[in-house]
Amino acid sequence: MSTTRIKSLSLTFPMPIMLCDDQSQQIQQLCIQSRRSSPLKVCSCVAIRCLVPPIHTISAALQLQIFNIESKSKVKSHVSTEEIVFWKWVNDTTIGMVTNSSVFHWSISDQNPPTKIFDRHPTLSGCQIINYRVTDDEKWMVLIGISGNSTNPSAFKVKGSMQLYSRDRGVSQPIEGHAAAFATVKIDGHPNPTKLFTFAVRTATGAKVRFLTLCSVSNPSYLYFSCM
Repeated sequence: MSTTRIKSLSLTFPMPIMLCDDQSQQIQQLCIQSRRSSPLKVCSCVAIRCLVPPIHTISAALQLQIFNIESKSKVKSHVSTEEIVFWKWVNDTTIGMVTNSSVFHWSISDQNPPTKIFDRHPTLSGCQIINYRVTDDEKWMVLIGISGNSTNPSAFKVKGSMQLYSRDRGVSQPIEGHAAAFATVKIDGHPNPTKLFTFAVRTATGAKVRFLTLCSVSNPSYLYFSCM
């Protein structure tokens, strides 16, 4: 393998048993092998693996396929009408897929096609998507992208943009930031666990980490501290 291919946009190495090289978006033959099975050869540009069960998802152009490596069988397939610019397993049964316009969930629990969850916010237009996170109950999602800082490039070169989405309310909130996570914590004096959303944002004067409580009101409260 050429050393020029070892970069985030062309190489995935999610597990010691798998290596996928995308040769300039041309379809390549990918050999997938687990410790308990013989190799499975498929045509692919991109592949991702779920830890449990031993499932691989393969993409060749707009053709998406899911394979069970242990049984060497195809679980399901789908032909997308849009290019998938980012995808990842959000849990053991669901793949989150991002196109240039929308975000979809694709479950291996049935034979249904991917389900559209929400449209991408205009603030993420032109961004390179680097992550997508979902709460355990799949009621809150955050899409994370980065782009060049055209406003003040002398301060920092890369700017982060995020879209926080409430599935219950069907509402998105754009947030400036480049990293985020969800958590559920038990706060003293509160009868029920509290859902938290934390994110990091870089500014011209330093970096900040903020904590946002997720609730049903239209203007959630902010609790934050700054890291300089």
